[in-house]
Amino acid sequence: MDLNSILLTAAGAIGGGTAVIHGILMKRLIIRPIEANFAANGRISGPLQKLVALLLQFSTFNWLLS
Repeated sequence: MDLNSILLTAAGAIGGGTAVIHGILMKRLIIRPIEANFAANGRISGPLQKLVALLLQFSTFNWLLS
């Protein structure tokens, strides 16, 4: 393997690791408190809560793909 291949593989591994860490932090620090707030208020239905969580994880998905 030449240096370019090694660096490209390293960049992919770093990007994938960043995506996983980003997803974990998003779930713990942002999505869980929002879900708890929605559940306490009862103003938003279950499917809409799942949609909000999915949309908040969209950037994580993009990190993983790139």
